[in-house]
Amino acid sequence: FQNPEYAGHQLQNYHFFVDLLMSEMSRLFYFSNLDVYFRFMPVVFSLLLGLGSYLLMTNWTGDKRAGWWAVFFTYFAGSFGYILTLIRDHKLGGESIFWVSQTQSVLGNPPHAAAFVILIAVLILLLKFFRSDFRWPVFVLIAVLGGALVEFKVYAGVLLLGGLLVVGLWELMKRRQPRPLYLFGSTF
Repeated sequence: FQNPEYAGHQLQNYHFFVDLLMSEMSRLFYFSNLDVYFRFMPVVFSLLLGLGSYLLMTNWTGDKRAGWWAVFFTYFAGSFGYILTLIRDHKLGGESIFWVSQTQSVLGNPPHAAAFVILIAVLILLLKFFRSDFRWPVFVLIAVLGGALVEFKVYAGVLLLGGLLVVGLWELMKRRQPRPLYLFGSTF
């Protein structure tokens, strides 16, 4: 493949779908690649991240207050890595010391932000999948989004697949229910 943002250059980035999404946005709306990548899409991803957090928690708990708390913590909470570097080095830092990326850093990294948004969407669909009778559209949508997640951010896809495998094996052993394992296989 060629990188869609830089015609004539070989694809060297493994975040192919983000590059494809950005180049299509640039082509369709006549914005420069840099404006799409660093100005417009971080705002879109930020809004989708907040909305997704709200929807996930309200669907999961049935409580709108939990949804608002999720939005608050999505935007304003982070790890306490700065305390460790303050004690150890006597300066502020440690932004990802616990392997936890802060929201402000995630939004500056479009592949990472896109993966968060897609992962939250998949989790919302998984709630619907487990709480209802089997529905093909939800099954297919989870499989397609989950399968595409690897092309946005590889480790997000690995986390999703690992989680689906564990849940699938658990459901098979505990409840003799193979649906989640089928979902893992389709997503993989």
